[in-house]
Amino acid sequence: MITVDYDKVCELLGLTDETFNAGFLVLGEGGTVSYTGETPGGFWYNAAGEICGWGDDGSSMYLNVKYGDALPEDAPGKLIINTGIRNDEGHLTEAGTYVAKILLANPEAKKHVTTIVTFTVTSE
Repeated sequence: MITVDYDKVCELLGLTDETFNAGFLVLGEGGTVSYTGETPGGFWYNAAGEICGWGDDGSSMYLNVKYGDALPEDAPGKLIINTGIRNDEGHLTEAGTYVAKILLANPEAKKHVTTIVTFTVTSE
């Protein structure tokens, strides 16, 4: 679980608790883009760093963005990113580095904050 500095993100984007929006944009390799306005918003990546669906061949790394009412009771902050590597059923087919980019944006102010999550998976 990654804790994001919610107050700092709001300050940088010019948002408040009342105006913070649940929309998240993620970027994949090769220019793929996915957006969700739902909280929690979840995304899957394959070994090539492309956004894919859960259960698609190679879906290996996931990100799940939560804030507000979607936060678990024991959450360490107001905005968290749950992360993980899925290695069952042959989904994680090779060791390597997985990179995901999440944009938290305020379109009205034309401002965004980018969070980059990197996993390095090694084989034993």
